Amino acid sequence: MTDPSCLNFYAFDRAIHSLIRSTNLLERFFREFRTKADEIGAFPNELSCLTVFHLIVVRDHAQHDRGAPAKT
Repeated sequence: MTDPSCLNFYAFDRAIHSLIRSTNLLERFFREFRTKADEIGAFPNELSCLTVFHLIVVRDHAQHDRGAPAKT
């Protein structure tokens, strides 16, 4: 039973929580990182892990960079 003094953000069945798309930027970064980490396997050191995370952040920024609007 949930505490009535707490807010309930998700009033959905637990079985469909993984199907709900999140717009949280940090969650999206970590989901991308987990995918890449699974592809790579093991990191030899902390710097290589941080490098992969940095590249994910840079790629995401480039994908969503809209540039300046047209001056008409």
